Amino acid sequence: MRILLFTSIILLFSCSGNDDHTENQINEELQPSSAMKGVYVAGSENKQACYWKDNEKVILSDGNNISAIKMFVSDHHSYVIGIDMAEGADYIWQDNIKKKISDYYNLPASNKVYFQGAHLYNNDFYLLGMIHNPDEPTANKYEVCYWKNGIKTSLIKLDSPDKIMTRNITVHKSDVYIAVSMTDQYTWKILDNGYFKNSQYTSLNKPGYYLSGVYGNDNNLKLMYRNDVACKINTIDLLDNSSFIQGISNPFKMFFNNGNSYVQGLSDVWKNNTKIHASYDGGFYYNIMDFELNKTGTDSYMIKGYATANPSYTAVFKNNVELKRMTYTIDDGNMFDIFVKD
Repeated sequence: MRILLFTSIILLFSCSGNDDHTENQINEELQPSSAMKGVYVAGSENKQACYWKDNEKVILSDGNNISAIKMFVSDHHSYVIGIDMAEGADYIWQDNIKKKISDYYNLPASNKVYFQGAHLYNNDFYLLGMIHNPDEPTANKYEVCYWKNGIKTSLIKLDSPDKIMTRNITVHKSDVYIAVSMTDQYTWKILDNGYFKNSQYTSLNKPGYYLSGVYGNDNNLKLMYRNDVACKINTIDLLDNSSFIQGISNPFKMFFNNGNSYVQGLSDVWKNNTKIHASYDGGFYYNIMDFELNKTGTDSYMIKGYATANPSYTAVFKNNVELKRMTYTIDDGNMFDIFVKD
């Protein structure tokens, strides 16, 4: 069985509400928003899930043999997503309190949630997942849905997890967008690409293309895809329906900052279609695992994975200056994700 579990990071290294659950906030004294500011890097060290805030390590509770792969920080809460590959379980820490994602959203014990993506917008936390419910009829055993602060919206129910690949989730003003590819469950061939706007599906009528995702903020909303033959990305502006072909290969994500667009590829970063980071550094080629900016766009943060070095390692950089290095064989860990809270 194939489930897409944030594989791009790992390989690089109908509405329905929940009747018992309207808000999933832990009842404890809130941290002041000023205390939450900082640069966060999620990962693992010594086979233990953790993150670094401004280069200071924070060990996540009960995180043995789990990798922290994604992190978000609001004005008062922190959210960390972790996966246990051996157990096949996905977890969330809210303010360093660990729960299985299924428990976090108060689902029945027989249910299992596979993490598909997450997003933070105006302090609202969105999580995209696939629920496996063995008690449902065969045709409905797998449900793709998202939660906004604990409130569930159902997108589609299927008889197999191999009939869909969710790409990502983003928010434009009050609307939620989820990019998906519909696939043949036996061959994995892409049959259709499209996106959900809230719970309404729109097809792009572009089967066979590789869909990267839909990306936006209050002023931008673009869908990015790639022709497998040309391996160059195209973008569709979902606000004015215009298209643009960009000379960028292997796109990973897009984001917007101060009127500029950025595309992170497998080994390069582009600003407004101009390359600003190349994949050769210190004598070694590297893969970019994550790239972020502060709000003003004056400081850049990047995680690079050096697989050709001996020993191989990941390192985090600020403005191209190395801040921390994690060697696989020595530190038994990795770094996956950056979140800048300023």
